[in-house]
Amino acid sequence: MNSDKVSLDVHHYDGKLGDSYSELVKWDDDYLLPPPSFDDSINEFSDYLNLIGTNPEKKVGNTLIKLVTNHHGNYDPTNKINFEDIMSRVWRFYRLVEDKADKAVFLQQFLDINKGTCPQGRSGARLYQLYYMWIDHGRNYMDGTSGSGGDDTNDTIVKVMKKLWKHVDDL
Repeated sequence: MNSDKVSLDVHHYDGKLGDSYSELVKWDDDYLLPPPSFDDSINEFSDYLNLIGTNPEKKVGNTLIKLVTNHHGNYDPTNKINFEDIMSRVWRFYRLVEDKADKAVFLQQFLDINKGTCPQGRSGARLYQLYYMWIDHGRNYMDGTSGSGGDDTNDTIVKVMKKLWKHVDDL
């Protein structure tokens, strides 16, 4: 996706993310273990919220209800991204993250869905940016182009990717 400026308006990206998303999904499907189902992802995320005792103004719970009961609003036709697919893919990474601060990034993006529950706000930009970050960084590491110099001991993305890598013999 080429863009001269970055925008916080999710509709700025309408129709601009689909090809990139398809490429990310292809790499993901080829090299990583499959994500949990949408229902399992929602249940695990809900359990996680209960575990940490966080539910700011019950917004997360309200968002979960909207996402589970309003399936037709989960598909972004401008980018051809289904929230139910990208949520499962992104949660697959964050469910393995140990650091609370790193995990909070996912929680914040999830809370931001309340700022715009249109399909583009659900998946087109908010979760896409997290998915892109994980796949791009993981792909660069696995391809040997990350520039980490081999020291990945504190790299959360690399730690998680190693757990999800299909081709264990390549590590």
